[in-house]
Amino acid sequence: MPFSPVCFFFIKIVALRFSLLGGSSTETASQKGAAAFLASAAYAGNRKNSGLRIVRFLESLGASFSASADRSAINYELRVLPDRVEPVVAAAVS
Repeated sequence: MPFSPVCFFFIKIVALRFSLLGGSSTETASQKGAAAFLASAAYAGNRKNSGLRIVRFLESLGASFSASADRSAINYELRVLPDRVEPVVAAAVS
């Protein structure tokens, strides 16, 4: 009988998603690329911290962040363990 090491771990995760309706399909000719720019701007950082530093800080708190744009919306999502929601949200909005 062959050994089959299969383990399943179920971890509760809180996902906070913020969506802006109006992706690339709502852009005019002069606005082409605006949705993709707004999605990538999430990783740009701010005056105090680079985008990489912010992402690494969120990861040190056990969180992950993603941003994407499609034809209908611009989506930002923050995933975090339930016991770390408050400090991660506080860090994300500051």
